Amino acid sequence: MSALTQWATPIITAVSTGSFLALLGLILVAAIMEIGLPVPFILDSSLLLVALNSGFISLPMLLLILALFVGRLIGSSSLYWLGRLFGGFVIKRIGKRWPKAAVRIANLSYSLNQPALPAAPGTRLTSRLLPALSSIFRVPMMIVIARFTPGLLTVSSIAAGGICENYGAFVLGIALSSIIADAMVLAVGFLASHGLRILGVTPPVWQLVIGLVILIYLGWGIFFLVRRRRRN
Repeated sequence: MSALTQWATPIITAVSTGSFLALLGLILVAAIMEIGLPVPFILDSSLLLVALNSGFISLPMLLLILALFVGRLIGSSSLYWLGRLFGGFVIKRIGKRWPKAAVRIANLSYSLNQPALPAAPGTRLTSRLLPALSSIFRVPMMIVIARFTPGLLTVSSIAAGGICENYGAFVLGIALSSIIADAMVLAVGFLASHGLRILGVTPPVWQLVIGLVILIYLGWGIFFLVRRRRRN
């Protein structure tokens, strides 16, 4: 971890001072991760160190969050348009090499392609508001859930493009998932720097990051196991 901190510190210092090259580098890393190439710890450690050095509410923090969103949008959009323009060919090639991935794309495409809730009869506000909210947020929230499901980060982008899902809804899903992902990492930093001081406990930030990741995967794993059992 000391080696990681020494490697990341120059980047974080550059981001804190508003360096365009540093932000461009983090945009590139975020885009690379979207297409399935793992680059562990760089984005999380960047968020935490900038928050701890410059403040959780600061201009460098805002620039970093925007940069990560732009990178994620670039990477996921490239997969979206790949699926939209060459969906059948891409899925067929994926099916030959990774059959399980092709099955996941097919299942997710089916879920995304389901119609929204029909408008309920009546003139009450809820009867009109719920279908409207469902039509706006149904697809973005499904994309959010898929992106937080192990193995579906890249699949969700290809599936959305393959069924020609509305690009605006896709971008909204990427934005929501980006905000949630960064917020969870920043919550770790906040607990490390402020919350646990009240209890007299100050664990290293990397321990909290690892613990949070484990809890997230355990929580999602339990949720999907329960959901699968109910379906069966």
